Amino acid sequence: MSKSSSSPSSAVLLNYSSVAEPNVDFYTMLHLEPHCRPEQVEKALREAQRWWNGQQSNPKFRHKARAALARLREARTVLFDPMRRQSYDRQRQATHHQWRQTRWQPVRELMDVLLEDNTCSHRQERLLVRFAQRRNLTDDEIAILLNEEFLQRGIEREPEPEVPQQKGLPSFWQWAGYRAVMVLMFAASAGIMVLSFNQLVTPATLLLFPLLNDIRLLVRGLYLKPSPKDEERASVNGWDWLVGIAVLGGATATSLSAMQRHPMFPLGVTVAVLLWLAWVGLVALWSKTEPSEPNV
Repeated sequence: MSKSSSSPSSAVLLNYSSVAEPNVDFYTMLHLEPHCRPEQVEKALREAQRWWNGQQSNPKFRHKARAALARLREARTVLFDPMRRQSYDRQRQATHHQWRQTRWQPVRELMDVLLEDNTCSHRQERLLVRFAQRRNLTDDEIAILLNEEFLQRGIEREPEPEVPQQKGLPSFWQWAGYRAVMVLMFAASAGIMVLSFNQLVTPATLLLFPLLNDIRLLVRGLYLKPSPKDEERASVNGWDWLVGIAVLGGATATSLSAMQRHPMFPLGVTVAVLLWLAWVGLVALWSKTEPSEPNV
C-alpha cells in the first residue's frame, strides 16, 4: 500500500501491471494481504483502475487495458461479496497448497532415499537443505517441509556437535609473526648469496635445503588452515619435527664443517641460526593457527 502512494511510476508499474495476467490472484495483483479490510481493497482497486485508465494510450499496455479493467471489475465483485470472497480464498489456498506440494515432491523423493531407516544425520540434513535451495525453495518452506517430514517419520533432531576449536593467535599477531619470519628468511637468503659469491658454493647449496623447507612451511601457513578433523595438521606433528631437524641439522652441520677454517665461517653460523629461528617460528605459528570449519 505504501509503494502505490509514494511513487506513481515504477512502484505503480510493479504493483498493477500484473492485473492483466490471468494466473495472478486478486490479492497479489492489488498488492494486498488475504485478510485485508474492505477499505483497503477499495483504495487498491481505485488506484489500479486509475492507472490502467491512463495506460489505454500507452502502446505497451494498450492491448491489455480492456482485459485488465475487466479483471478489476471481477475482483470488485468477488472481494466485496463475503460468500464469494470466502469461496475464492478457499480455492486460492487449495491451489497454493497443491502448487507447493508439487514443488516439494522432489525433496520428499530424496528423503525417501536418504531417510529409509528413519534416521537423519547432520550431514544428510545439510544435503537436503542444499538440494531444496537448488529447487528454489525459500528458507521458510524448507523449515516447514523438514518439520513436517521429521514429525511424520518420527525423526528427532539432534543438537549440532561442537567442533573442538584450538585457541589461536589473533590475526594481527599471526601476521606480525609471519612478517618477522620473512625478515629472517630474507636475511638468511642474502647470507647464502654472499657465501656463494665468495667461492663457497657447496656450503651455500647445502644451506638452500633448509631455506626451501622454511619456504614450504611459510606457504602452508599463509595459504592453508589446519582441519579440526586432522589432528596431524591441527598441531605440530612428528613429520614437521623429523624433516626440520634432519634437513636443518644435516645441512647446517655439513656446511659449517666444510668452511670451518674459512674467514666467512661466522657468516655461515649466522645464516644457520637465522634458518633455525625461522623454522621454529613457522612451526610455532602453524600450531597456533585457528582450524578451519569442516567441509560436509
